[in-house]
Amino acid sequence: MSKKIATILALVLTTGFSLSASEIGYDGDHITDKESKRGFAPHENYELVYADEFEDGELNLDEWKYRTGKRYPTGSDNYAKNVTVDDGKLKIEYGYEDRVGDTNEATLTGGGILSNKLFGYGYYEAKAKLFGETGGLHSSFWVFGQNGDNVTRPKNNNIIEIDFYEVNSGKPYKVGTNTHFKVGEQDTMGGFTQDGKPVVHPPIDTSAQEFVMGVEWLPNQINWYLDGELFRTVKNPYLYGPQMMWITALASYNFDKDIIVDKLPGESYWEYFRFFNVDLLGVNMLANPSFEYNDQSDFKPEHKRDMKFPVGWFTKGKDMSTAINVTMTNESYEGESILRHGTSKDYEVTTYIHVPFLPNETFTFSAMVRNPDGGDHKLTAGGEGMADTSIAIPKTEPGVWQEVKLENIKVVNGEAVVGISSSAKANQYLDIDNVSLFQVTGKDHHTSLEPFDMPVAEIISTDIIIKADITDERYKEVGGQFGSSGLKGYQGSKTRWALAAEGLYATWSPQLEKAGVYDIELFNVTHESRSETAFIEVNHVDGVAKIPLNQKTTQGIVEVGTFKLDPDSYVKVYGTPESGNLTFDTVIFKEEGSEELKVALQDGVVLIKDSNIGLLNGAIDKLDNTNSNVRLKLVDGVYYAPIEFMARKFGGGDVELDGKELTIFYQDEIMRYTPGTNIAKLGSETFTMKAECFVENGVWYAPAESLAEAFDANTMNVDDEFYFISHKDIPQISNMKERLEPLF
Repeated sequence: MSKKIATILALVLTTGFSLSASEIGYDGDHITDKESKRGFAPHENYELVYADEFEDGELNLDEWKYRTGKRYPTGSDNYAKNVTVDDGKLKIEYGYEDRVGDTNEATLTGGGILSNKLFGYGYYEAKAKLFGETGGLHSSFWVFGQNGDNVTRPKNNNIIEIDFYEVNSGKPYKVGTNTHFKVGEQDTMGGFTQDGKPVVHPPIDTSAQEFVMGVEWLPNQINWYLDGELFRTVKNPYLYGPQMMWITALASYNFDKDIIVDKLPGESYWEYFRFFNVDLLGVNMLANPSFEYNDQSDFKPEHKRDMKFPVGWFTKGKDMSTAINVTMTNESYEGESILRHGTSKDYEVTTYIHVPFLPNETFTFSAMVRNPDGGDHKLTAGGEGMADTSIAIPKTEPGVWQEVKLENIKVVNGEAVVGISSSAKANQYLDIDNVSLFQVTGKDHHTSLEPFDMPVAEIISTDIIIKADITDERYKEVGGQFGSSGLKGYQGSKTRWALAAEGLYATWSPQLEKAGVYDIELFNVTHESRSETAFIEVNHVDGVAKIPLNQKTTQGIVEVGTFKLDPDSYVKVYGTPESGNLTFDTVIFKEEGSEELKVALQDGVVLIKDSNIGLLNGAIDKLDNTNSNVRLKLVDGVYYAPIEFMARKFGGGDVELDGKELTIFYQDEIMRYTPGTNIAKLGSETFTMKAECFVENGVWYAPAESLAEAFDANTMNVDDEFYFISHKDIPQISNMKERLEPLF
């Protein structure tokens, strides 16, 4: 047994954490002659920490496993035997079997490999030459999460897919790049487009020459480099979690209908795969840090994950099936969800995460916690060659979140395992939120890691925010002595206070010009001296609603409810006499559906009939800069959208004319549209559209509703003035037209 394997197994035994044992570690010790292997790393700060040069004559099965089985139901298969390591190269054969006579009908075969290790932020590079003699082979270099066994990989770990490249052998000169966010409904930033416009990469024939693809994955951007030349950036990727590395060459008639079997067998090959880490001071290196990836209020049922296994994390302990749960609550510190340890009997559990390929520097592990019931709870940290450290989580006041930090974690072999452990009695619950592991020593950032300012429309906010400010006529204090409080309120605002008494109250009046439906929120500021028997009273069109308010616990936004309000409506807060002090802060009146509308706009388009101008991801832009004929059409009562525009906006890849068909590469399938028919094809499947396709002024059109359905999007015809299409749910707002008009 190697020293490295023995060390890792010892770590498992002493801490209970599960790690995959391997000769190749996480700090690059196995790599020789590092300087000659820097390739096109974009900055000198990048450190080579993983490399497979494919020089051993066989695949290292400690590091990789084969991709086998059928990707598509018929006509193709993937085999381990199609993957070989020979002559310093990883080779994947494109072959066939069960050929029908001398025809081009056969079962096509390919294969691939995927890593046992997970990879996250850093720089990836591979040198390759891909098959291109005939169509049907889809060669790819990518990261993607696969759900695991909760021992070697997290049970839920499908978070993000970054396609460093996808190349179809029938078009070896086209390099496709994609980013697919896999939490909730799949959201795609990719294909052959960026910001709705074609991505232009340097000229290349991937079948005629070797080439090097490099990808830099950072918290605020993903950059693609072809032979060292930057050609694409995806800004502000909003999900993170280390994922598996994939190198695959899959064969299928879905990729190309013109396949010449006599050109087979052939192969795609890769000379190396290398990964570099970099110092990222202050960056949270944990997947799913606020436990939001399992479920959110707008997730459809098919997108929800098992709440007993936090996405990206491991769980262990004899009571893990009952005492570990991701819980949705409006009492979270951040977002909609928390991690909760606890059950109705005594329990012992641990929730932990393995963080790979870290710089050998000092880190801090922190979490926001609520521990009102006590128990033995700890933040813990360990790793190969590291001393195990922990810090006890103190008991907290009911309803109050408190930060706990485990500092001075010294990573020595490129990895860390951090977690939250609990050994507690029945009904001693621990809530955890906003967890982070960040580097505190090392080199300064080699580039800015600040989020990019994205071009979005000035979505005119109709929110009415009224603070407890005696200079604001909309806020009134009645019936007693009020004063300024030292407690901070909404967004750090000043607050007011008074001793609860008969006839004492404060009011917030939105002073509306006309009646409308509003969601009302109140920011509750808590303190041990505050009243437990306060009340919120909403005076609305249909009467008066009275809602209990506890000002000892549950600090933060209180969702009061949805009400129809008019110019005379107001909110009132008061308390039971002699019950304690009251705090008065901020009340927010949100016009119905305002938050949902923002989300739908930022992941959708609003088109205007017969116009080349639209609202694209919340920003006013042209549907096509080069062709003003690209526009929304209304024909015989049916709205038609430009097919190519829709493909580029909603995640389609390569779009081109193929004879009398328009073809789109979409989610590993070929989508086909033909003028004069209402039948479209996706791979081997057909679907019937609302009306026929047509071509006008060189622009291909299909029914907008049918196109949206094909791309898994939602639609709304807004008073025959606007056509709204979004991947997100479009709120049913009675005055939608009036809400959209100011955005243009």
